[in-house]
Amino acid sequence: FPSHDKLEKWDIGCVITLAGLFPGLNGKGGLLRTHWAQRAKQRDSYAARIKALNCPKFENQVRITLTGHYSILRDFDNHVSSAKGIFDGLVSNGILVDDSPKYVTELIAKQVKCRRKDQCMQIKIEQI
Repeated sequence: FPSHDKLEKWDIGCVITLAGLFPGLNGKGGLLRTHWAQRAKQRDSYAARIKALNCPKFENQVRITLTGHYSILRDFDNHVSSAKGIFDGLVSNGILVDDSPKYVTELIAKQVKCRRKDQCMQIKIEQI
């Protein structure tokens, strides 16, 4: 796994940082053009990376702030869709009960411009 995946914890939440660029909807390698088996491999890879961080589990409602650090900023639909596999990994590892509105009551999407080598996705989870 990328060596700069990391986890920061505090009383009511955590921030998961996953290094690298995650595919959006469009373009070569985009989620709309990727075969379902390849998407499943990506999802499993994200789940394994998240599992390796030993994240705390959240059994109640949460607020998630999704911050993409990109060298080229994306349309927001591409930014949010790039986290689909990450959310699936959070659920499959039992970190979130489900990613439905019953448990994820608020999703905040942000983007930060950065150098290409610093691209990553940060997922801040706060218990409400």
